Amino acid sequence: MQSLTVQVHEDELNAAAALGSARQELQTAQASLVSAQAGYQALDNQRQAIEAAQNDIQKRLTELLNQASQSSIDLTSGLQALTDTERATEEQRAATSAAAQSANEQVDGQKAVQAAAKAAVTAARTSHQQANQAWTGHEARIQSVLSELTAAKFDSAVSQEQLRQQVEVSAAREASALGLRDRVAELEVAVDTAATSAAFENIRQRILANEAVIQEATARAQNVQPWIGYFTEVKKLLSTQQTHATEHFISEYGPRTAVIQQRLRPVYGFGEVEVTSKGSAIDIRINRKGETLRPTDFFSQSQVQTLVLGLFLTACSSQTWSGFSSIMMDDPVTHFDDLNTYALLDLILGLQNSPEGERQFVISTCDEKLLQLARHKFRHMGSAARFYRFQAIGVEGPMVSEISA
Repeated sequence: MQSLTVQVHEDELNAAAALGSARQELQTAQASLVSAQAGYQALDNQRQAIEAAQNDIQKRLTELLNQASQSSIDLTSGLQALTDTERATEEQRAATSAAAQSANEQVDGQKAVQAAAKAAVTAARTSHQQANQAWTGHEARIQSVLSELTAAKFDSAVSQEQLRQQVEVSAAREASALGLRDRVAELEVAVDTAATSAAFENIRQRILANEAVIQEATARAQNVQPWIGYFTEVKKLLSTQQTHATEHFISEYGPRTAVIQQRLRPVYGFGEVEVTSKGSAIDIRINRKGETLRPTDFFSQSQVQTLVLGLFLTACSSQTWSGFSSIMMDDPVTHFDDLNTYALLDLILGLQNSPEGERQFVISTCDEKLLQLARHKFRHMGSAARFYRFQAIGVEGPMVSEISA
């Protein structure tokens, strides 16, 4: 605060000195300007008098010449008098010209002095404005200092000792704040270090856990590896057996598929169905004019269903690996016409008493016509053929009733 007071006082003295100097320079420049203007006015008056004398001399010379031309001048006075008059006139004219030139030079000098005086006045005014600005800045700084003193709860009459004590208190507070800042920075570094250490420890634990999981998975893979080889061999064996079984089925029962398909409904223009094996898959082809074709590319939906039904009945009628010999069909006559329906019922009647053994057929349908045809077709079988009609869904399940053949 003491240094601030001294600086304010020095600024005040400098501003006052600059303002006084600027005012003195302005007064001097104004006096020089007034003097230059007065000299310029005197020289201008002298120049005007010289010009008037020149005009008078010129006028007199003109009158003399006019009088000479009019013969109004007495030439008897002699040539010497005219010569003297002419010489005197020339001398007076030369003197007047010299005086006029000197007056013009003095006027030019006074103009230069006047211009310099105007420049000095302009510089003095600039200095004055700068001094005013410095004074305004000084007053603003004084107001700022007074505001700071007011904020610090001091009046303008505060002593230097009070200011010194306040400075010491502020310095102590600042030192304490700096110490607290350093302590906070140290605590932040410690917290960051602890957090980093904890994160590293967590990562290390996760790495150890993952390594343990990898080791466990490796051990399990090693334990499972023999079984993988075992089941791979089993898969190869099953694939081989499936291929052999498919080839055996095709060779034994492939012709029956063609017979059943012909019994159901032969397709005009196409030959018999050929059933071959491709690995473990069954391949179906038909012949037409010596060319082997895919049935699905040329058969209608009804014809394709007839072919699929023939394959199904062939597989069901030839299976020997299970004692359950029932053949179940759900709406087998979709897309069938009456001829195909009759052919299907005739085929079922034939398969029911086939040489491979009796077969039980369970057929469900929504087609009332198929039901009536089956009752008529199987009527001679008596109690071996039974017919039921679905009525509703009850609490204990479907409700059906037997109908007579």
